[in-house]
Amino acid sequence: AGKGLGYERWAKVFNLKQMAQTINFLTENNITDYKTLVEKTKAATDRYHELSQQIKDLEKRMAEITELKKHISNYAKTKEIYTAYRESGYSAKYYESNLEYILLHKSAKQAFDSIPSDKIPSLRELQLEFNTCKDAKRAMQNKYYMQKNTVKQSLTVQSNVEYLLSQGLVNKVIKER
Repeated sequence: AGKGLGYERWAKVFNLKQMAQTINFLTENNITDYKTLVEKTKAATDRYHELSQQIKDLEKRMAEITELKKHISNYAKTKEIYTAYRESGYSAKYYESNLEYILLHKSAKQAFDSIPSDKIPSLRELQLEFNTCKDAKRAMQNKYYMQKNTVKQSLTVQSNVEYLLSQGLVNKVIKER
């Protein structure tokens, strides 16, 4: 309102295009009633959220692997220093001079204690698992983006149909056919 004739014309054309897209979507997906539209929209939304959760789980596992790789590397680097610290009888002087390395070593040991199995995986095994997770995430992201577009389109169509129903325009369109 109050934006001028050009805007009003653009809005009419845009709204007509949206309604045409809505009709095309309903026809292409063989949706003949509102209940089916709501069910399909809900199914698409649920699948979208499921894919999103799977991607988040993979990202979480990849972060865990990265952290574990860091601890394995730190443990290997500081093992000799910590052994020398133990052999020195836990000397306060040795502790002060190598504080950073000793703390890194203890941090790595704590991380290893939180691993459910007794065996610490090798860096190679972790890298293979990381690459597997990365590939799975990449494949899921493609599905995720396609599903996101489907959900967006479904929600737009559902909103347009709700508008048409609220205005009583659906009955007019059906009577004209």
